[in-house]
Amino acid sequence: MKKITLLAFSIFAFIATTFAQNIQNPTAVEFTTNPAKYNGATISISGVKLNPKSSVSTVSVATPSGAITAGAGTPGSMGNNNMRCTAPRGFYAIDIDFPNNPSFQKCFFISGAQFNSLPKTQDGLNASIMFKGDDKNGYTITLFKLL
Repeated sequence: MKKITLLAFSIFAFIATTFAQNIQNPTAVEFTTNPAKYNGATISISGVKLNPKSSVSTVSVATPSGAITAGAGTPGSMGNNNMRCTAPRGFYAIDIDFPNNPSFQKCFFISGAQFNSLPKTQDGLNASIMFKGDDKNGYTITLFKLL
């Protein structure tokens, strides 16, 4: 009886920890078409390209069609459409390419220890990444695996 109870408790604990992690696995297409949908969630995406040789300081943000972009004081007159990628202390900004949407540009940050473990001799490293953040402030890569 003790073994059955222990087995049932172990299965319940395993299921509870799986749901507690709240990892979402959208496809790259789903993520790049609507990144705001995944704000604050831990996301795992496979088939991206890491570019450790390229330094990133700003990313271009697309202007919505029909937006007023001229004149002082008009809505949408931000001047340039660039977003600064200021990495937190101990992190580096890294260029991530999504092959399905080459024009998708957001800020991605990676810790110094993870960045130093990447081979810096080439760009376009195929990888699977896990990250968390939001589309306005950037995403922090928590785990990567080179494919």
